[in-house]
Amino acid sequence: MTIILLLLILQISNGLYNLNYTNFEEALKQNQYIFIKFTITKNCPFCIDYTREFNQLSMFMDIPFGSVICEDKDIELCEKQNITVLPTSILYKDGKQYRSLYGMYEYGNIKQWIKNMLEPTYIEVKNEEEIKTYRADNMVLITSYFPNKKDEQDYHSMLEYISNDVKRFKQQFIYIINDKYKKPTIVINSITSEDDEYSLEFELERNQTRLEFKLLLGFIPPFSSLNNIQNLLEQIETPILHYIYDTKMSKSTLMKELAKKYQLKLPFVTERAQESKVLAGHSQQIYPCISISFGLQIYSMNETIEITKENVENFIENFFSGKLQPAKKHRTSNPQLLSHQPPIITSDIYDEYIKEDAAIVICPFSFIKCQEYINSVMKGIYQAFENTPIKFGVIDIEEDDIISEEQIVSYPTIILTTKDVNKTHIIMKPITSFDPIEIINEINIHCQFKLTLSDKEVIQLRKNIEQIVTVIRANEIVENENENENIQNQEINNQNDLISKEKKKEEL
Repeated sequence: MTIILLLLILQISNGLYNLNYTNFEEALKQNQYIFIKFTITKNCPFCIDYTREFNQLSMFMDIPFGSVICEDKDIELCEKQNITVLPTSILYKDGKQYRSLYGMYEYGNIKQWIKNMLEPTYIEVKNEEEIKTYRADNMVLITSYFPNKKDEQDYHSMLEYISNDVKRFKQQFIYIINDKYKKPTIVINSITSEDDEYSLEFELERNQTRLEFKLLLGFIPPFSSLNNIQNLLEQIETPILHYIYDTKMSKSTLMKELAKKYQLKLPFVTERAQESKVLAGHSQQIYPCISISFGLQIYSMNETIEITKENVENFIENFFSGKLQPAKKHRTSNPQLLSHQPPIITSDIYDEYIKEDAAIVICPFSFIKCQEYINSVMKGIYQAFENTPIKFGVIDIEEDDIISEEQIVSYPTIILTTKDVNKTHIIMKPITSFDPIEIINEINIHCQFKLTLSDKEVIQLRKNIEQIVTVIRANEIVENENENENIQNQEINNQNDLISKEKKKEEL
């Protein structure tokens, strides 16, 4: 009887679980692996196309598939699963999110992705010839060397866990038991974007967090272009040294030597200077110049100090010892920033801007959620109340140090200002939803001027914003698809290049 009830609850249709807030958790409990897609039925052509591919594949895979429609009562379920892009598919393992797939994919691509995710990533090899085979087939290969079987057993569960945890980066983990090294040692072999081979080795350690951090840093070739490794860097909470050049990359030999020295502590990246962008702490724009970024903070090496081994090392060591202060980021207002809807507020006009009633959203523009909020909710409110005494604006905290990060609980946050006879009052409130009425209510509570809308106008404003969000997210899906396609093409080209190199070696 229990089994019959369970099947009814999970609503299995053609090998596919139809899931909702009543049976979602039960499906996770009953399956070690389950692949679940999150979609909507309206205003999402990608969801419709993807559902067709997804449902067809569900009948031929060895793991169960599930489907959640993020509408009505299941919107909260999708929010709890942090669904921000539609369609999104998540592979769950042992009841937890294991890997995610964003956007629209065809049958074959989904099948291959699942296959890759389920394949073992920590494999024993018997000899060096096998290692060469793996090196030929993988852009990044991590080999663990153990002098004896006991050492391997001591590390096995930890390395197996780590290998699965970093599978999203498509690195292959293998291990071998031989006497090449006296102590358990990790060797990372990688092919850079310039087709150069490099290797890195270090002794294994017992601390799992530190070991995984070292491995992730080890995946980054020393002195790499920021554009080539941006996706990987976004996954690692680490300071980054930026070598910014104008037209010529001078001092590159010196920087490569230092990059190798600090590889497991501080990745070095190269970055081309942008004419329109004045870097924090580099107002003189003397190139090349060096900065360390950590989160939203920038620590700049003095432009007037010569780039020598000793000076760069001192700069780095001072950073690690906490002796450096982050540089202030200030931009000067210009017509382009002010023409943004709502206007982008810079430090030189902020004090004047808040002398009257104002509503200003602050967040890092690189955050997708912030971009969506600004371009939909804030833009919609700004257009609806542009001719009122309320001044609307946005601040990009990555470009302008106007508000201290310590004052901000979460992003986006709204700053509300109003002035009485004596002083300007400033209120800061975290924004919790995409409902424009949340902001309007806060303005009406804290500002002198009140915004009023009829029920019909509220419905129309919400509808307009929903349409804008739908378009933005659809564009994001297209961009993600294009990016994934480019990555796949690059991987194919790299594999072909590796095969070609191996053939040439054999011929020689």
